[in-house]
Amino acid sequence: MPGDTMPSSIHSKLVAAFTVTLIVTVITVLTPIFYIAYAGMLAEEFALWYTIAVLVIVVGSSTLYAIYINRVAFSPLKLIDRFLAEVASAGDLSARLSISGGREVVSLANSINNILSKLEEKTKELVIKEWLGGVGQIALMGGHDLRNPLQTIRYSIYLLEDDLKKGLPIEGHLDRIDRSVRYMDKIVSDLQDLSKSMRIEPSKVKLVNVIKDTLSMVEVPENVEVIVDADPSAEVYLDAALIERALVNLVLNAIQTVSKGGKIVISARVGDGSVSFSVEDTGSGMSRNELDKIFTPFYTTKPKGLGLGLSVVKNVIENYGGKIEVESELGKGTRFTMTVPHKV
Repeated sequence: MPGDTMPSSIHSKLVAAFTVTLIVTVITVLTPIFYIAYAGMLAEEFALWYTIAVLVIVVGSSTLYAIYINRVAFSPLKLIDRFLAEVASAGDLSARLSISGGREVVSLANSINNILSKLEEKTKELVIKEWLGGVGQIALMGGHDLRNPLQTIRYSIYLLEDDLKKGLPIEGHLDRIDRSVRYMDKIVSDLQDLSKSMRIEPSKVKLVNVIKDTLSMVEVPENVEVIVDADPSAEVYLDAALIERALVNLVLNAIQTVSKGGKIVISARVGDGSVSFSVEDTGSGMSRNELDKIFTPFYTTKPKGLGLGLSVVKNVIENYGGKIEVESELGKGTRFTMTVPHKV
């Protein structure tokens, strides 16, 4: 079996070491004997001391040889065995083996890490399928998305009633409520046809208006600065409702991340056949381990929420035929960039 044989390079090193040791020992033993025999001086006293010297050399060589074998071959293997035992005991498939040694030892460690990565990925897929399963996933995402416009409507009604009493204009509140209702209608329409992907219905829109409409559906704290960076004249054909659906979740995620005095920058850029939207914050940032999990349903680093917002974003953008990327640095902030196809 492959596991019963020693890697070729290590085996060659051990054979070479043994050969050198044997040659040195033979030369050490035979040379004086031939010399003394030739001179006719093979005395009893010399023979005794010579025997002791030979034994010391042989024992010393054997000891060094055993230490070499242990360090070159068995010590790294013991570390690998201990690592695998810990993984099996804790069930932590995210653990990775870091070890130095010969080419074969490093290759073996890399193979183990690759296997663990594949097992971790497949396990995540199975867990997600088990938790959600098709219709459940879409319905859960839709229910999560409906909460945002409902909160906007409640807040707008509160302000509307207050302005009515004061005799102030209420058109702005009515517009905000109308946009939220249309946003909810789009979500419900997506849920009605569970067997198909989300319907994409593009229309000519200004990029800056997509961002402004998104901000009208969320409540931004007074101590958080929001900057809109988009060409006011840029127009493209997009399904604004779908893009706003994704942007709302990204903005809400940024709001929950930034602290007092923080800043959020929402930008839009038109490329060759595509348009990108970015939401950048000055929050706490994320570690590499967190970045690997943020789009997983139910995963969250925050004390509140189901952990569905970013998985909703990923689902929307991928159904649109686009992609989403994230960059983050601990202590400095995070930037999400959505890129989708468009018609000029």
